[in-house]
Amino acid sequence: MLASIITDNKKMKKTFIYKVILMFLLGTNATSNAQINISVNQNIQYQVIDGFGATTLPLVYGTNDYIAPYRDSATAVLYRDVKLNMGNVSCGAFESPTGSGGPSANDNNDPYIANPSGYDWQYVINQKTKMIDKGSPYGFTDWYPEPKISTKWDWQGKWLRDLKAVNYNAYILECAEHIVEALKYFRDTLGITQSYVMPFNEALSGNTELDNGSYQEVKDILIAVVQRMDMEGFSNTKLLIGNEESTNLSYNLLSFLLADTAVSKYVGAIGYHSYPYGSQYASINNILDNPGQGQPVQTEINKRQNLKNLASQYNVKLWMTEVSNGYIGGASVNLPIDSVFSMLQVRGRAIHIHDEFLYAGANAYFGMNALWDYNSHVDHFGTGSNFYQEDGTFILIDQRDSTVKMTGIARAVGHYSRWITPGKTWLVESVSSDSLVMVTSMLDTIANKTIMVVINNKNSNETINVNMQRPITDNISGELSYASVRWQPITPFAATGTTAFSYSLPGESVATFIISNGVPTAIADISNNTLDIAMYPNPANNQLVITFPKTISNKIKFEIFNTFGQLVFDRKIYDNTGSTTLDISKLREGIYFVSMILDNQTFYIKKIIITR
Repeated sequence: MLASIITDNKKMKKTFIYKVILMFLLGTNATSNAQINISVNQNIQYQVIDGFGATTLPLVYGTNDYIAPYRDSATAVLYRDVKLNMGNVSCGAFESPTGSGGPSANDNNDPYIANPSGYDWQYVINQKTKMIDKGSPYGFTDWYPEPKISTKWDWQGKWLRDLKAVNYNAYILECAEHIVEALKYFRDTLGITQSYVMPFNEALSGNTELDNGSYQEVKDILIAVVQRMDMEGFSNTKLLIGNEESTNLSYNLLSFLLADTAVSKYVGAIGYHSYPYGSQYASINNILDNPGQGQPVQTEINKRQNLKNLASQYNVKLWMTEVSNGYIGGASVNLPIDSVFSMLQVRGRAIHIHDEFLYAGANAYFGMNALWDYNSHVDHFGTGSNFYQEDGTFILIDQRDSTVKMTGIARAVGHYSRWITPGKTWLVESVSSDSLVMVTSMLDTIANKTIMVVINNKNSNETINVNMQRPITDNISGELSYASVRWQPITPFAATGTTAFSYSLPGESVATFIISNGVPTAIADISNNTLDIAMYPNPANNQLVITFPKTISNKIKFEIFNTFGQLVFDRKIYDNTGSTTLDISKLREGIYFVSMILDNQTFYIKKIIITR
């Protein structure tokens, strides 16, 4: 460990000295003579972006709310400003006598009949009132419960560990009851049914929630869980599985689990973490020194492509569900108080997001904790000396000076999350002519705009020339982070052509550009509705009903165009009955235009939204 810390420090010093020499030779505001060409093709779409999240803790212990004076401002910053929409909502040690506050204990000896007095839901209630209710008005709606099973720690699972030692089958059934009773409480008492549930968070590595656990044990538990979920009416809630400490450990476990259809048919998403500490994407130094210098590590790319292929094979989402603390300067170095907020953190995390989207095809990106506070830190670790090393956390609350602070990862994620419609935004093809100027482009099909995040890893100002496939229909806006500046609004500026614009980026910066693409000119908005034509529902799901007078032509044609102007659906009617129903179930979510053609002449066009 000491040797690795010394190596990290030497690397940091070497990098720092190199940058200082360059700044001396070039000047701090030096501008490169070369210009960077970036091409964006919105017609080539990859994965949908489900959003951004973190482990969600209420930071309430019994009746002691550690952050009560700061909660409203902290949750507003987290969900209104950074715009996290996802998160694993921990359920605490809920299987314990009502009012006890723990430790966990079996409600009774029958895994099929729950004893209501054997459950203490106060921790879940705290999550609902202190986090979910605070965040949902801002879009924190795609969270999922984490009623995780643990046999490692006495407080959460000694009784399960003891039962496993004497009766394995009973242990498996009790694990299933444990998970499903949490889902039932959310549904039957709180009125909430979410799309996913997360039974484990590092079951066999890292946290090692299953003491002396095995692949087979994880599978046995999951099979029992989904059988019980079916019995209790949770057929629409899918499993989020994997979530081991590293990409390789996650891939190995997932390959084993998904090979069994008794598990795979109930899985909606698979997850992975970017540990161990000091590895390529668990170290800000390594991120900046390798992909940040245009030299991504091929072995790391291969690991992510393995996960990407696995997700594709089983048609499930792939989420990067936890980062590690990045520890600029090494894990044992007491960092200066501003390092967790530094531009190195912002740029390093922005690069990490870029690479997870590009190489893994990840649908979501998570930090570590959504909120963390100084008093909780002291209670958890016994000291507050390394509180400002929690750089994987989005919001740090320091009771000593009554401050609520956004970290570097919050700023980096915000460059992406603040501008997209989660679940309706697609990663699209974008290419930079310079490996030190990285670009991520996303197409928001609801807002009809392209979001570009550009990372300038050079210490010199660089001019980018952007050309895209879709027309630019309004001034370009966005925000910029560099040096001590964070999320500085970009003054709206005009495009240099129908599909092009240029901009000069500061050195070592992260910029977000918002490009309105409007509606292709081939699709004019014709609203001639004198003949009482109606299309419903709108937004539509899998079917679109269209009504029209029986007195018009018997030869009617309907065409549906996407926002690129491409024809994606057509249907002809030769017998006018006054209505028709179009099956649009195969069309992706997004904005479309339905045209009604009478006698070879377009008579009516209506914009619709498909959402599911």
